[in-house]
Amino acid sequence: MRLVSKVRTGGRVHRVYDEPATPCQRLLASSQLSTLTKEALQASYEGLNPIALRRQIEECQRQLLKLVLGRDKTSPSRQRKLQPRSVTSFMTQRAAVRLPDEMT
Repeated sequence: MRLVSKVRTGGRVHRVYDEPATPCQRLLASSQLSTLTKEALQASYEGLNPIALRRQIEECQRQLLKLVLGRDKTSPSRQRKLQPRSVTSFMTQRAAVRLPDEMT
């Protein structure tokens, strides 16, 4: 939902919102695109399947997690327990940073 206006009435603020729409729908409704571009965008938008996209993303995440966990099993010198709840939590972990001996 996009905010259209705000009106202050005493101590309260009354907000008026536009009808909910996706960015693609807003772009198609604008007059800034040519008809050829609008038709191409509409065809691309209709060809999307959110459920299939989500399955593809989850499958890629599973494969990535399998690779990360498999790498730790093959190298005994780097044994660390890596069992994140999701790939995102693993990616946000900070790596240890060491300065070269010349700088210390």
